[in-house]
Amino acid sequence: MGDSDIKALADYARTNGLFSLARAIPSKRTLFQDVAGTFQSYNRSPKHMTGGELDIPGLVFVSLLVSGIWQIAR
Repeated sequence: MGDSDIKALADYARTNGLFSLARAIPSKRTLFQDVAGTFQSYNRSPKHMTGGELDIPGLVFVSLLVSGIWQIAR
């Protein structure tokens, strides 16, 4: 069904009082974009405190490295 067919069907249905079609307005932001935005805002604090040297992924890496060394030493 082509776009013109849909328009014709929608016009016919509207003029005869059957139903009306409305296009869904897509969400401006997806869930992934919201989560990424939140993560980026949390990431600003450690970057600011360390002068841009360390961010959350860097902190996770360092904590895993220290944890691994700790486990080996035990």
